[in-house]
Amino acid sequence: MGSLIKMEPMVLEKVSYTFEKKYYSGSQSSALLLNSGKSTVRDGTYSGNGFSYSLKDAAIIDFPPGFKEL
Repeated sequence: MGSLIKMEPMVLEKVSYTFEKKYYSGSQSSALLLNSGKSTVRDGTYSGNGFSYSLKDAAIIDFPPGFKEL
């Protein structure tokens, strides 16, 4: 095992994400979009403050009870 080079305390941040399932008809693929709406120390600043995950099969998303697709 190697030795510890440097350790810094990490501040815990509370962050909430909105999510959206998006279908792209041109490529016939789906994506799960997560957006925090703000920058965080952990994630930094990036375009739109969101993440996009491509899905091979949209049926693998287990939406919470009461979720209604638009």
